[in-house]
Amino acid sequence: MSNDIAERHFTTEAEALAEIETMGWQALARDVVISKDEELHWHDFESVVFIVGSTLRAADDNGIVSDAGAGSR
Repeated sequence: MSNDIAERHFTTEAEALAEIETMGWQALARDVVISKDEELHWHDFESVVFIVGSTLRAADDNGIVSDAGAGSR
């Protein structure tokens, strides 16, 4: 996970979706609950995550953990 977290970037899901549309990006909404740590893995694509509610916690390949709360991008 990149450390480029923009906190308080938006306040509503509609604002997030409007920015995504303006950028010409494809939105994908997911509600995910992960109850245990996963092993380090990666994906062969780039993405931008908009946190609408709750918190996203992720560790990078150096083990540095970052939290992003609602309104973060």
